[in-house]
Amino acid sequence: MPLSDTTIRTAKPKDKLYRLLCLEVTPTGSKLWRYRYRFNGSAKMLAIGAYPTITLLKARQLRDGARQLLIEGTDPAEQKKAAKQAQKVEGLTFETLAREWFA
Repeated sequence: MPLSDTTIRTAKPKDKLYRLLCLEVTPTGSKLWRYRYRFNGSAKMLAIGAYPTITLLKARQLRDGARQLLIEGTDPAEQKKAAKQAQKVEGLTFETLAREWFA
Protein backbone atom coordinates (compact mmCIF):
# COMPACT_ATOMS: atom_id res chain seq x y z
CA MET A 1 0.00 0.00 0.00
CA PRO A 2 1.50 3.36 -1.00
CA LEU A 3 1.96 5.86 1.80
CA SER A 4 -0.11 8.99 1.89
CA ASP A 5 -0.65 11.61 4.57
CA THR A 6 -4.07 10.12 5.39
CA THR A 7 -2.61 6.62 5.69
CA ILE A 8 0.04 7.90 8.09
CA ARG A 9 -2.41 9.85 10.26
CA THR A 10 -4.62 6.78 10.69
CA ALA A 11 -1.79 4.24 11.07
CA LYS A 12 -2.12 1.68 13.87
CA PRO A 13 0.61 -0.44 15.55
CA LYS A 14 1.55 -3.75 13.88
CA ASP A 15 3.58 -6.71 15.08
CA LYS A 16 5.53 -7.16 11.85
CA LEU A 17 8.88 -5.40 11.36
CA TYR A 18 9.18 -3.81 7.91
CA ARG A 19 12.37 -3.10 5.99
CA LEU A 20 13.60 0.16 4.50
CA LEU A 21 11.56 3.30 5.27
CA CYS A 22 8.94 2.51 7.86
CA LEU A 23 6.61 4.32 10.16
CA GLU A 24 6.73 2.91 13.67
CA VAL A 25 3.51 3.50 15.58
CA THR A 26 4.03 3.12 19.32
CA PRO A 27 1.29 1.87 21.66
CA THR A 28 0.86 5.48 22.85
CA GLY A 29 0.09 6.55 19.28
CA SER A 30 3.26 8.47 18.44
CA LYS A 31 4.53 7.89 14.91
CA LEU A 32 8.25 7.65 14.24
CA TRP A 33 10.08 7.35 10.93
CA ARG A 34 12.78 4.65 10.80
CA TYR A 35 15.09 3.55 8.00
CA ARG A 36 16.19 -0.07 8.19
CA TYR A 37 19.25 -1.09 6.19
CA ARG A 38 22.26 -3.40 6.17
CA PHE A 39 25.84 -2.21 6.53
CA ASN A 40 28.81 -4.58 6.50
CA GLY A 41 26.46 -7.53 6.89
CA SER A 42 24.70 -6.16 9.98
CA ALA A 43 21.09 -5.04 10.20
CA LYS A 44 20.92 -1.39 11.26
CA MET A 45 18.24 1.17 11.96
CA LEU A 46 18.39 4.94 11.53
CA ALA A 47 15.93 7.13 13.41
CA ILE A 48 14.71 9.79 10.99
CA GLY A 49 12.23 11.68 13.16
CA ALA A 50 8.68 11.98 14.37
CA TYR A 51 5.61 12.43 12.20
CA PRO A 52 4.13 15.05 11.57
CA THR A 53 7.30 17.10 12.26
CA ILE A 54 8.97 15.06 9.52
CA THR A 55 6.53 14.75 6.62
CA LEU A 56 6.38 11.79 4.24
CA LEU A 57 8.22 13.80 1.57
CA LYS A 58 10.96 14.87 3.98
CA ALA A 59 11.31 11.29 5.32
CA ARG A 60 11.77 10.01 1.78
CA GLN A 61 14.38 12.69 1.07
CA LEU A 62 16.29 11.78 4.24
CA ARG A 63 16.07 8.09 3.32
CA ASP A 64 17.47 8.87 -0.13
CA GLY A 65 20.35 10.75 1.50
CA ALA A 66 21.04 7.72 3.72
CA ARG A 67 20.98 5.46 0.66
CA GLN A 68 23.53 7.70 -1.03
CA LEU A 69 25.81 7.41 2.01
CA LEU A 70 25.48 3.61 1.82
CA ILE A 71 26.44 3.68 -1.87
CA GLU A 72 29.52 5.72 -0.89
CA GLY A 73 30.40 3.13 1.77
CA THR A 74 29.44 5.21 4.81
CA ASP A 75 27.16 4.06 7.62
CA PRO A 76 24.33 6.66 7.85
CA ALA A 77 23.88 6.11 11.60
CA GLU A 78 27.58 6.74 12.24
CA GLN A 79 27.47 9.80 9.98
CA LYS A 80 24.51 11.17 11.94
CA LYS A 81 26.28 10.48 15.24
CA ALA A 82 29.44 12.24 14.02
CA ALA A 83 27.44 15.25 12.81
CA LYS A 84 25.66 15.50 16.16
CA GLN A 85 28.99 15.35 18.00
CA ALA A 86 30.45 18.05 15.74
CA GLN A 87 27.41 20.23 16.40
CA LYS A 88 27.98 19.89 20.15
CA VAL A 89 31.62 20.92 19.75
CA GLU A 90 30.65 23.95 17.67
CA GLY A 91 28.07 25.02 20.26
CA LEU A 92 28.35 28.01 22.51
CA THR A 93 31.41 28.22 24.70
CA PHE A 94 31.47 30.09 27.97
CA GLU A 95 33.58 32.80 26.38
CA THR A 96 31.15 33.47 23.52
CA LEU A 97 28.20 33.41 25.91
CA ALA A 98 29.94 35.87 28.25
CA ARG A 99 30.83 38.19 25.37
CA GLU A 100 27.21 38.18 24.15
CA TRP A 101 25.94 38.82 27.67
CA PHE A 102 28.18 41.83 28.24
CA ALA A 103 27.83 43.25 24.72
